[in-house]
Amino acid sequence: MLDPTRLPRTAATCLMLASAGLAAPAIAQESTDPIKLTLHDWTGQLITTQRMGEVPNKAGYSVEYVQADYLAQFAGLESGNRHVAMEIWETTGREALDAA
Repeated sequence: MLDPTRLPRTAATCLMLASAGLAAPAIAQESTDPIKLTLHDWTGQLITTQRMGEVPNKAGYSVEYVQADYLAQFAGLESGNRHVAMEIWETTGREALDAA
């Protein structure tokens, strides 16, 4: 069971790790193209994605939020049309994730 007292620490850790992952490619090659984060239809994912988008935005990068069907997002992530998905559930997306 998830311990609610650990949520802020866990969220902060996830944001830190995710922002480090976004910054690494930027060091190698600067781009003016927006970083595309997927938006789905549940509140927790929308909040997490909006918060994550603030990290590269504050660093001066352009961020674009793109509505995406949960399973169809994997094709976009694989092709590079989408860059970040903040929530992927193994129980519902494992096959699509493995294929992508």
